[in-house]
Amino acid sequence: MFFSWFTITLFIYIEFILSPGILHCLLLALVIAISSNVRIIGIIVLPFSCFYLLFLFIRKRIRLSQLLVKAALLIGVTVFFWILFLPASWDNPIRFLMDSYQHFSRYDFDLQELYFGKLIPSNAKPWHYLPVWIGITTPIIYLVLFFLGIFSFFQQQKKLKIENRWIDLSFICFLLIPILIAILKKSTLYNGWRHFYFIYCPFMYFVLYGFLFIKNVSKQRFRYPLYAACLFSLFINVRWMVINHPHQMVYFNKLIRNSADELFERDYWALSTRNSLEFLLNYDADPEFLVGDYQSSIDFTQYALRKKDRDRLVIKQYRKGVQPPEYMAANYSRTLGNDLNFPFYDSIYNVKVDDMILASVYQRKDDDELSAENIVFRIQTNIHQELAANLFDNDFSTAWITGRLQNNSDYLEIEFMNPVTLWGLTYYLASDETDFPRSLRLYSSMDGILWEPIDIVSEDLTDYTFNQKQMKFLKMKNTEQSDRFLWSMTELVFHGSTQD
Repeated sequence: MFFSWFTITLFIYIEFILSPGILHCLLLALVIAISSNVRIIGIIVLPFSCFYLLFLFIRKRIRLSQLLVKAALLIGVTVFFWILFLPASWDNPIRFLMDSYQHFSRYDFDLQELYFGKLIPSNAKPWHYLPVWIGITTPIIYLVLFFLGIFSFFQQQKKLKIENRWIDLSFICFLLIPILIAILKKSTLYNGWRHFYFIYCPFMYFVLYGFLFIKNVSKQRFRYPLYAACLFSLFINVRWMVINHPHQMVYFNKLIRNSADELFERDYWALSTRNSLEFLLNYDADPEFLVGDYQSSIDFTQYALRKKDRDRLVIKQYRKGVQPPEYMAANYSRTLGNDLNFPFYDSIYNVKVDDMILASVYQRKDDDELSAENIVFRIQTNIHQELAANLFDNDFSTAWITGRLQNNSDYLEIEFMNPVTLWGLTYYLASDETDFPRSLRLYSSMDGILWEPIDIVSEDLTDYTFNQKQMKFLKMKNTEQSDRFLWSMTELVFHGSTQD
């Protein structure tokens, strides 16, 4: 919205510079009030308008009375409509204005974001964050024409009328001042330069400047190749957007496109999640199914679907829930490269732009699962031994539960019928998803006497993977105390192979 109103404001501003009459004063004041009501930075146009009137007075183009009347109209009407359209400011407009400026420059929001291959907090971005994002997400031909336009701006100033020179100077200030404020104030920035899209209008102003510069300095026979090159570049970008629709917002130019997935954020709004959900709804015919959410914002994205489709989704946040979901919808925000690893899941669907994955759907695999009831000989525990058999009865209504707060002494010792080779473990929680061990340690043994610690490679809430290891005994031991949580499980599933 601000982009639109700021563009309208700049259009009226140009009309005002070319013809600074009363009507243009009133129109300009109105649109400045509206745009600055959306975002306070819109007020930047007001001082340039007043300074232009002062400049005209110094050059004896207008009288003092005209200066005072028009400046009063600009300031007064802007302030009046700004307050009128913003009831929140009615108690103390000056205080509200100052708070708005502080909010613009130091918005309190902490978000880790991938920038040049490192996760950096949104309130600690380097000074070059905005220039870099503008440079890598703008078509190269626009960048070339922009720099030519800046060169032309400095070269041609003496040849232009006063009005055009003022417009040029204003537009370069409208482009640079917001960026400089963000850099000097160390503003909170995140998700690329989307908060600064409003500067695209003055940016494109100098792109057109660059185009006209080449057109004017080129000989007649070179003009048509220039037009053809610009049209070809436009065609390439339009073609790219059509091919990648509806994910054309994840655009990186050729300077960085091949390595963008290793360096920068991509679908930070998780809009590609809709494609993942639509795929799942067609892929699975069950009336409802469990979907895990890994950075995919399914809670919000699901409302892009029909209600009857939403009702089929049972959503579980990643690392929450009493059992692993059948599917996992993953977004690659804050992810290096195209590799996400979820233990015991296979990728079945990807949403891509170029070769960069935006979102994936993973399905639970069971080809390496060993049901405890088929391989476990017995389970021993230091508490509630009578409930231990519930862990391998294939009945999710029964459970083993310690019945007391977690401590560093409770354990389960499992003896297998025959030696097995394991590389993973899954336990299903009871009805309370908080009753998982806060610091689970695993040990293996061939005789039940000599125990070796197992190095855990990865762990989810209920899934553990470790390097392949042969064993006849497995011990699960909690090593952290808790003053809030118990330890309970309904079923145990092992991942590995039996010994022939």
